[in-house]
Amino acid sequence: MPERPDGPVLVLDTENETVNTTTDMEYSTDGGNTWNPASEPLDVSDLAGTEIQVRYPADDDTPASSITTVTVPERRPAPDVTLDTDTGIISPSTGLEYSDDGGETWKPCPDPFDASDMAGEDIIIREPATGTELPGEEVTIHIPEKNPTPDVTLDYGNETINTTDDMEYSTDGGKTWQSATEPLDVSDMTDKDIMIRVPGDDDHLASDEQVIHVPARPAAPTVGHTDETRYGREDGP
Repeated sequence: MPERPDGPVLVLDTENETVNTTTDMEYSTDGGNTWNPASEPLDVSDLAGTEIQVRYPADDDTPASSITTVTVPERRPAPDVTLDTDTGIISPSTGLEYSDDGGETWKPCPDPFDASDMAGEDIIIREPATGTELPGEEVTIHIPEKNPTPDVTLDYGNETINTTDDMEYSTDGGKTWQSATEPLDVSDMTDKDIMIRVPGDDDHLASDEQVIHVPARPAAPTVGHTDETRYGREDGP
């Protein structure tokens, strides 16, 4: 009987989730009970946690080769990430990667991950592949549309802005936000820029801000007097 050929030399590509088989090989995922023709390369993205046996099949003159076993590791769990609808920031994002095209391409997540310009999109997030591990399980975050930008104006006479109680405002450039009243009294906010928006909720991101500048007050008029008004007018010689 002819000598059994050596088994194939194989490498698991964890990033592309493939094994470098060729079409003249065959593989088994059930311990060698059944064998299937291999592709070039072999996609193992659906075989996480499986031992794959690969060999050259027998032919008329040669027995099947020795078996090479490749262990496809389990995937790590999907990351636990959340979207802050007020800021549009997804967190945590350190050490993760994301796709905004349905998983076709992947990019490292920025930190912080500001997704406020991705309204209406589905963002897929996972842990990236390492030298020994496949990419982790994926989680999809839907970025909702923004609330409409508020249409507000300054009433100079009443010194108010026509906000409603479902809005919020900031007087420090958006660092902090307070709930608005209906209307908003700005008599103590002269010479300031007031940022106004509709906050985020379960179904929407926070709206874009509208900025209202409350002008400084004019200086108080100077009221003087004359000798004529102080002492009375002297008429005649």
